Amino acid sequence: MKKRDYQCVFLSLLLSVLPFVNFAAADSLLIDENGDGLLFYLAFGDSITYGSGDGTQPGQDVPVAPRTDGTGGYPARLEAWLGIAVRNAARPGEYLTTSGQYRFVSVVQGSAADIVGVMEGVNDTFKRPAASDYELAYQRVVNVTQALGKKPLLITLPQPCCFRKDLAPFARLASGQVRAVSARNGLPYVDVEKAWSTTCANKGECELLCRPDGLHPNSKGYDVIAQTVAAVLMGIDIFASDGAKQLEDALGWEPGTVIVKPASTAG
Repeated sequence: MKKRDYQCVFLSLLLSVLPFVNFAAADSLLIDENGDGLLFYLAFGDSITYGSGDGTQPGQDVPVAPRTDGTGGYPARLEAWLGIAVRNAARPGEYLTTSGQYRFVSVVQGSAADIVGVMEGVNDTFKRPAASDYELAYQRVVNVTQALGKKPLLITLPQPCCFRKDLAPFARLASGQVRAVSARNGLPYVDVEKAWSTTCANKGECELLCRPDGLHPNSKGYDVIAQTVAAVLMGIDIFASDGAKQLEDALGWEPGTVIVKPASTAG
């Protein structure tokens, strides 16, 4: 097949909105899908996946989250905790519903990843998108990932606050479409939005975010994101009453290390 033919195939996959349904999801997602002997997680997203704001602590005054160098955030924690290969393929400032979903094709096509985690869409909230905009973008991401023989893992968004509280309804809209698209395709997903709801002590001005920036997590927030992702990858329900203990036992952590609270504490 000629190069142009390949491009046509991937463009048609990208534009398709029909789901590739996979009903055979194992509890653990840590599987060498391509049989190359390496477990590889690709993290796709924007500045939150990139790790902007990491290194700041709750209580600090952070009007604008520091950009950082892309070596932190939740992907770095996954690599350290799980002992798997992780690539951070985030691009700060990217919009999923426009350029992001098209960059996604080339990033995933050129990767040996087994699992592709996607947490993107918060920048789109500035444009007040419709639910259908998110739905189409997330479905295209799923289609491309599965067509390339990799496992997609969609991730809901942290809830903005403070300077960015007006964006919260649209972030919830994006998270709702993550759940809907994942359910329609028979896929697990990571519910970071729920982790925010269960774990934030101050629901209106969550201490997991840089404040008053209100958009990017601080170091504690990135711990919460990474713990929530790690639990799903390991087949653990982090929101169960014993979910934190299960994750601590699986990773050999001391009791009380996991920050994420069970569903019973959700606000």
